[in-house]
Amino acid sequence: MAQIAATEANAAIVERWRTVALKALFAKMVAKNRITNVTEDISEMGDILHVKINPKPTVGDITAATGAFTAEAVTISNVDLTINKWKYVAHDIVDIADIQSDIDLYNNFSQAFVPALGEQIESDIFALHSSMTANDPIGDATTGDAFGDGVIIPAGLVLDDLDISIEGRSWLLPPVAVAQLSKDDKWVDAHRTGLDKSVATTGFLNLDLYGTPGYRSTKVATSGSIRKTILCHKEGMMVGIQRNIKIEKFARTQFSTPFAASVLYGVAVLRNNHNQVVNIKTTLV
Repeated sequence: MAQIAATEANAAIVERWRTVALKALFAKMVAKNRITNVTEDISEMGDILHVKINPKPTVGDITAATGAFTAEAVTISNVDLTINKWKYVAHDIVDIADIQSDIDLYNNFSQAFVPALGEQIESDIFALHSSMTANDPIGDATTGDAFGDGVIIPAGLVLDDLDISIEGRSWLLPPVAVAQLSKDDKWVDAHRTGLDKSVATTGFLNLDLYGTPGYRSTKVATSGSIRKTILCHKEGMMVGIQRNIKIEKFARTQFSTPFAASVLYGVAVLRNNHNQVVNIKTTLV
């Protein structure tokens, strides 16, 4: 017996589209919120910001017989932040597409502009690893090490020996670092960590690495077969945004509407020795 199935009735079956598009997935800004932000100092004008750094004074002996002492010669140094990164995201909507679409295409696409530019700022901050030359990187330079006590403790010790305050420190980690750490029972077994709950049961959202909080970001730089994880102090890097993200429509020269978002900013290493780069493997080991 012949039947009328979906194939035969295809011309009469109405297809429906959901009228709300899902937003693109974006990482939240991690690094920007944990370094020095000098936006207020560069927001109005200028293309270079000079940040003054006072030297650490040296303690000397006073001559007991005469009370004499020798004044130390000191020089205030400065680090420059150049506002030289001008980034944009742009689309051009053809009129027929806008007319026939069942959603507002301008609003639909423009809501993704700000997060995309934010991710670019994050990537540029993490790219500063190549300028962190004061402290030698920890971990194999070719293959990287697994993230664990073998690199966590030495990295913290470097900053400790430089008398860099524990307060204000952050671990900036790629997801693979957290995954590698989860394979060590010490960090997932509650009675070994001394925590009320296993770190694993919290999804590593409250990651505490010997007193220094850890934050995940997919924007941690990759170099060859290693990820450039960073242990930094808040004064290790800086960012300045001169012109905040602005979305604009541009002149129509044809039957379409061009629109774009832009941001003008700069990033720089502030106190070089306040950063410790750690080379870790890119895969779960």
